[in-house]
Amino acid sequence: MAEVGFIVQPDAIMNATLLVAGPLATGDSTSVLTINDGYSDVSVHVYGTVGGSTVSIQGSLNGVVFGAMDDAYGSPLSFTSLTPLGPIKPVGPAVQSIKGVVTGGAGVAVFIAVYIVKKR
Repeated sequence: MAEVGFIVQPDAIMNATLLVAGPLATGDSTSVLTINDGYSDVSVHVYGTVGGSTVSIQGSLNGVVFGAMDDAYGSPLSFTSLTPLGPIKPVGPAVQSIKGVVTGGAGVAVFIAVYIVKKR
């Protein structure tokens, strides 16, 4: 049960930031990632070996109380299986903070990437 921090990836596209947390295993979570007001679009990419576990992305409006959240299409930001490259989903609601959690099963080497685009 470790907390894994997000690391800013160098050479990201202009006007955007790419952060990656991992590898995570069952019982692990990411650190809390605060999204600044100057950012508009947030997408989440989950990849790795889920092994029957569930990877959920949780959101918060105050950075303290976290709960389940949906993508921009109204589907839960929760993953129980991944394609080889993993799904990339836009975050639906406006949130101040997000974090990822891996529960159940035998998840190993799970990565959560967050792509944040600045307002124009």
